[in-house]
Amino acid sequence: MFNVSFCRFFGTGYTGSGSKEEDKKSAAKLFSQAAAADNPLSLNNLGVMYQNGVGVPKNDTLAFYYFNRSAALGNAWGINSLATCYVYGTGVAPNRSRGIELWHDAGS
Repeated sequence: MFNVSFCRFFGTGYTGSGSKEEDKKSAAKLFSQAAAADNPLSLNNLGVMYQNGVGVPKNDTLAFYYFNRSAALGNAWGINSLATCYVYGTGVAPNRSRGIELWHDAGS
């Protein structure tokens, strides 16, 4: 059995500037394992990787999916990422009012 904190910690370390492509792929794998255990920060980080095509193929639909799961668990980064998706139509039909609502609720 894996340790979620270990996966998150090392996943984060693998994505820094100057990381090799195989390191980024390893980070995506570790984030995926932690995301499967509903680790909210790992869900958001995996979404960022899909949004930017880092270590995984660029996929805005999957990015939105992971941001939505992270936000549903109350993660502030996930809520911000999800709101941004709604405002700019990344992986979802643009809905500026929904994005602003998420930002407002997150700040309350």
